[in-house]
Amino acid sequence: MGLIIGLVFFVIAFSGAIYAWEPEISTLIYKQQVQERNQTFAKVSTLKTNLAKEFPEGDFRGVLFQGRSNTANVLLYAPGTHYYAFMDPYTGEVNHLQDMKKGGLNQLKLLHRNLLLGDIGKKIVHWVTLLALTMVVSGIVLWWPSRKSRRKYHFMIKWKSRPVKLNYDLHNVLGFYASWIGVFIILTGIFWGFESFRNLLKNVTAENGNTYELPLSDVSGSSETHNLIGKVDSLAFSFLQDNPDKSMRISYPHKASEPIEML
Repeated sequence: MGLIIGLVFFVIAFSGAIYAWEPEISTLIYKQQVQERNQTFAKVSTLKTNLAKEFPEGDFRGVLFQGRSNTANVLLYAPGTHYYAFMDPYTGEVNHLQDMKKGGLNQLKLLHRNLLLGDIGKKIVHWVTLLALTMVVSGIVLWWPSRKSRRKYHFMIKWKSRPVKLNYDLHNVLGFYASWIGVFIILTGIFWGFESFRNLLKNVTAENGNTYELPLSDVSGSSETHNLIGKVDSLAFSFLQDNPDKSMRISYPHKASEPIEML
């Protein structure tokens, strides 16, 4: 049972470990690096206009500026999917346009989440994760020495032992400490996999009682006051002029009452 669970869990864990490097990998494969230049960034409206010509079906949602040496990443919605346009922040030219539901990185994410098997795979991942927790906890119980006099030998590696004994200690002692890390990592997977566990934790932490208010823009006034793209350009320019090397994400509202979000 442990062998079967271990093999599946290895695929889940290893694909997740690789996907943790998604920002670094995407920087390379999506051509997110540009030559740093001593000039101002392009306006958000310029990026929007250029994309409307090259990808008219894309619904412009917002842009992430990543400093002088990286592209400006524009989020676009399209029927059934979403895209990122990786654009030169100085000229507004498109370096790369990526459907985020296609490509190797998306396949890696799906391998981690559902083993590329859709809804059935998602259930397999959830239950294998739960069973893996059971195996790790039961392993800790079996590992725990019954005699107090022997416990100190189970917590330390005897480096001067024979190679076979040293190999056993490395597995036995390091495995014990690593198992506690594994327990907490697996619990985070169970949180996302089982709604009942997620709701229980939210009730314990009183998160379900929290309420959040979405600020709305003032829709009164003249049409000039509601010049959203002008306001977005102005806010982005003010921030980037003073902080050209910092990351900044700014949204593009689709309604006059929607707020402009800057993160």
